[in-house]
Amino acid sequence: MTMRSIAGCLLVLVVLLGACDKPADSAPGNVSVKEIAATSGANPTNSPVQSNPPAGELPTQANSAAPSTTQPNPNLRRAETLKGAWWELDENAYDFGLAWSGQLRSHTFLLKNNGPEPLEIYEMKPSCYCVTTERLAARVLPNRGTSVRFHVNLANRVGPFLESMTLVTNDPQQPYIVMEMRGEVRMPAVQEVIYDSSLPSGGDATTLGPVRGMLGQFGRMKRGDVPLKRILRIRNTSGSPLHLSLLPMFPENARFSASLKTTVDGEEYELTIDGRPPFAEGRTEAMISLQTNLRDFERFSIPVSVEVVGRIEVRPIQIVVNPNRASVLERRVTIRHDGSHPFEITGLYASEANLDLRMLARDPAKPNEWRAVLRLPGPQWIPPPWGEIIRFETTDAERPVIDVPIIVDRDVPLAPRPASAPLAWQPGMMPPTP
Repeated sequence: MTMRSIAGCLLVLVVLLGACDKPADSAPGNVSVKEIAATSGANPTNSPVQSNPPAGELPTQANSAAPSTTQPNPNLRRAETLKGAWWELDENAYDFGLAWSGQLRSHTFLLKNNGPEPLEIYEMKPSCYCVTTERLAARVLPNRGTSVRFHVNLANRVGPFLESMTLVTNDPQQPYIVMEMRGEVRMPAVQEVIYDSSLPSGGDATTLGPVRGMLGQFGRMKRGDVPLKRILRIRNTSGSPLHLSLLPMFPENARFSASLKTTVDGEEYELTIDGRPPFAEGRTEAMISLQTNLRDFERFSIPVSVEVVGRIEVRPIQIVVNPNRASVLERRVTIRHDGSHPFEITGLYASEANLDLRMLARDPAKPNEWRAVLRLPGPQWIPPPWGEIIRFETTDAERPVIDVPIIVDRDVPLAPRPASAPLAWQPGMMPPTP
């Protein structure tokens, strides 16, 4: 072999070795989500937890460790294809560490589409009603990113928690994006029912057992003319003196009232809840809020409710499609009667043509019950300001029509339906007649 041939071979070898040493991230078009975070001000890393937080204070999001279990890099698992959309998350799990019960914990996940085609987000599926997310774009363009703001309501939670949000997409290889939030919930105060007016003499250690943890939830009753009363004991478990004061009831005209008494200063209180009849058929709700002296837990709330069950029960009485929450596309409506005046459902209708509405087959074990399934048009759909309606036609003499409104916010009155949008009933699908 000549010297010129040997030199040529060495030159080729040097070029190959140089190519192998070239970082994979330098490939054109391979932009990581961390670069999105850098340009958007997000911090993909987390600071360590303070070893000794002050008494009465839990580590906050800013000083909590947040180890994550990042999913495999989608760029590597799809390196052989250039078709379709594929997503990448900066992290797929976030750990809050310690949190107080009743707090709302939030975290932002960064999502990027690394594919040459738009990433379509068809649906958002929370693991429970305590999980919500702010409205996000239904489409992420190629090589662009978006943020997903994830909230977990820790009301009435104690101990470790793990909740998730799943996005359903058009990614041909991994259509489901799962984001998780976990942590441990501590209760600043333990609450229990020590008196209930519905029990003989207000109850004892045995009879109070079933309601001890129900707090302000009075459950269901058949008559709405019965006064209600409960006394709750609140014991401090925060690790430092706990001082409570009662805030105004919400709503102000609620049929419930509350009073607070100190039994042991800084350690124990008694909260008395009174319900004044008459209670209307359906669900009556209110919220009691208590101000605290804890730096990271300034107040906590105790929901209060009672449900008067009539001859005909409809659940839910309205369907809420809130644009600030994750959209659950499939909703169910259940109608049942108490058997005193049986009836049949003969028709099913929707006021919006794009609503997919169908009645399920009857359960022979529940002859007094009907169930219907409503599927919304898509995750971005919201009802108009005047709402939409699901209508059931029945053979009942008192309620020949049962309407279930579809609304945006239960606390905002519906606008009048304009003349330009008259009601036009679209029939739903009834099950075949046996």
